[in-house]
Amino acid sequence: MSFAAGHAQEPSALRRLSWAWPSVLAWWFVRGLAALVPALVLGRAAGRALGHHEQGELALLAGGGELLLEALGVMRIELEALGLAGAGALLLASPVLAAAAGAVVLQARAPGVGLGSALGAALARAGSLLLLWGAALSAQALLLLLGVTAFGGASKALVSDTPRGGLVFLALAVLAVLPAWVLGVVHQLARVEVALGAGVFEAAQRSMDRLGRSRARIFAWALASSGATFAFAIAGAAALELVWRSSWQSALGALLAELCALGAVLARSLFIALTLGLRDAEGSSEAGAELAPPDGAEASDLSTPLHRDGGLE
Repeated sequence: MSFAAGHAQEPSALRRLSWAWPSVLAWWFVRGLAALVPALVLGRAAGRALGHHEQGELALLAGGGELLLEALGVMRIELEALGLAGAGALLLASPVLAAAAGAVVLQARAPGVGLGSALGAALARAGSLLLLWGAALSAQALLLLLGVTAFGGASKALVSDTPRGGLVFLALAVLAVLPAWVLGVVHQLARVEVALGAGVFEAAQRSMDRLGRSRARIFAWALASSGATFAFAIAGAAALELVWRSSWQSALGALLAELCALGAVLARSLFIALTLGLRDAEGSSEAGAELAPPDGAEASDLSTPLHRDGGLE
């Protein structure tokens, strides 16, 4: 069997995702736990401010929003605690979140990898994964700050009250967030490399090289993943509106919100599976080029077991 035939047998992204479903569920579960603490604080604050109103959150809009200002005053302490609780929960959960994302990489790489083994191996790489995440997050924050600052100055000079002005405004907004988004794509590619054992700087270099070779495919996948994640986030926020209503609607809203959160995790996991497929295909192509017969040689002259088995493992 030729190398091309062996290469054609690369598993699809959906098949890789089916291998990784235990770690995908673990990633979703840990993300939910990380969000639980700030959600409980916010729920307590909202209940304290609005619990005596039959209309619930709709009462905030009554009387020109006077109750909203009153509620914010009542919730001030809780909102401060919410910020601290959110930061603390994220800090405590970040090693496990990083390990869960790394476990998705390890399970999607090959079938038969158990969740415990994948999590254990990913936890061993948690320091590097966190270093990569912190560096990427800091750089993205800086790029967003610079982009928003430039956007504010440019929009005042270029945007007018016309339909064309609206298009210019949208284009400037996209340009403001585009560098941070591209950096996020590089971070996701590098996370795969770090989870598989590369150092942070080596992973960043490999990711830039891969992005240079296959930028169209990678950006298309990343755009679809980001769009799906954003859509699930909007749908989850809309589902949470039901939580303020009757008991059965509250249960339905919570269920739908969790399903949307799972959808967002699946979208990101599918990007990981696609990236792994591209990575393995590139590795197989490079190895196949090295093992290809020289000019004038017959393929049958290559009698190594590797070629007889039809490709690389």
